[in-house]
Amino acid sequence: MARGQLESVSPVHGSVLVQDGVAHFTAGRSSYLDGGIGLYRVQPESGRILSRTRIYSPDPQTGRQPKQYGPSAMPGALSDILTSDGQYLYLRDMVFDKHGSGQPEASPHLFTLTGFLDDSWPHRSYWIFGTRCSISTGCSRRDRNLISGRLLVVDRSSIYGYGRKTYHWSNQLQDGPYALFACDRQGQQKPLWTRPVPLQVRAMVLADKVVFIAGPPTDADGGPKERDRNHGALLMAASASDGTELAQYRLDASPVIDGMAAANGRLYLSLENGKLLCMAGQ
Repeated sequence: MARGQLESVSPVHGSVLVQDGVAHFTAGRSSYLDGGIGLYRVQPESGRILSRTRIYSPDPQTGRQPKQYGPSAMPGALSDILTSDGQYLYLRDMVFDKHGSGQPEASPHLFTLTGFLDDSWPHRSYWIFGTRCSISTGCSRRDRNLISGRLLVVDRSSIYGYGRKTYHWSNQLQDGPYALFACDRQGQQKPLWTRPVPLQVRAMVLADKVVFIAGPPTDADGGPKERDRNHGALLMAASASDGTELAQYRLDASPVIDGMAAANGRLYLSLENGKLLCMAGQ
């Protein structure tokens, strides 16, 4: 039972990645529950299963959890949105080749500790551009020059994000205010530019040389304005080269977390009031 309803023990959560004419998706919740997670490769035209890779963490002989490889990292996987860099397929920090076979090493890619659709934003849990679940706060096992933020988007040379200047290991009040920033993709610690923005970014997308961000307006402390929590939001366009504001629009409602996409000269936003908004360039 899930939320009062009968549900499959291996639900497909809706994330389908199509690459090179093959549809990829996962079925299952956790690599520890109900036989684990299945990574499927399917022919879109017919639904024929091309391969199924089982992701199961317990030892098949003893049923025990494998040894932890760090004090703050537990082996295993949860289902999440699949990503790809054209060479490899990624489920969080797990890496697979184009045939669904697990690989020992990954290329730097975008993933998250808690899940791409987790909108609770717990302290010390951020989106990461890297190869493994390194804690992004200065705790143990943090990678050098780690690039992280609440939301990140990438192109071939740069990473754009929304986050704090620093991440204190225990007290987020010392992390500083949120800002929009850009970093070199090679992992240089100093950002290319940083800009304060008048909204709490809940969705972000990069389209050509423009970074679009959307979310509720913020107060002096950086949180959503009380009168605007359920009414209205802002959409802002910023230059990818220096963060300069190019345009700003008022929205009827805030977007759902990461609920924005760009395609064919149009911007699409999925809003918290249940509406889908399409905006076209002039």
